[in-house]
Parts: sequence; structure tokens; C-alpha cells
Amino acid sequence: MFFNFLPFVIFLQVLPQFPLPTHDVIVRYWPPPEYERNTVAYDEDQKREVEKAIVIQDAISDLPPVTNFETRDEMSYRNPPETEFQRYIRSTKNGNSAFP
Repeated sequence: MFFNFLPFVIFLQVLPQFPLPTHDVIVRYWPPPEYERNTVAYDEDQKREVEKAIVIQDAISDLPPVTNFETRDEMSYRNPPETEFQRYIRSTKNGNSAFP
């Protein structure tokens, strides 16, 4: 009986049209006028708690150097993750860090 009731309760919930942003955005030349109506953002008076913006440096600063003559398909990291994003990317399915 519970399983028949649950979809009805979920159906009654009012959901936003789009998911709200989870991370801050670095705004540069944004948005182009043709995409103005597609911008998903918070209202000015709405309290927001978002994570800091993720930039390329967060993603690749821990990668080992690679030359044009590299023959290995996989390489080990030389250092532990430096950012929260790197820890997340290296984590396994059950949330444990893949770094020894």
C-alpha cells in the first residue's frame, strides 16, 4: 500500500522548472543575447549557498606530465589530490579515495 501512495505524494510536490545551480559561475561576456531566456539562476532576493566555481586548474593540476612519445595507456598520480574536485574524481563508487 505504501508503494501505491508514494508516487501520488511525489506527484503533488511542486518542483522548479530546472534544477537550481549548485556551483558559482565566473561570469565573462555572459550570456549571449540569444541564450538569455535559457539562463537558470537564483532570484536576487533568494538566499543561495553554492560551491565555489570549478576551473580547469582544479581539474588538471595534479595530472602527471605526458610527452608526445608516451607509450603507456595509464599513468599513476605522483601526488595526492590537491582540490576537492580532484578528490571527488579520484574517489571510487563507495566514496573511498582511490589514492593510496
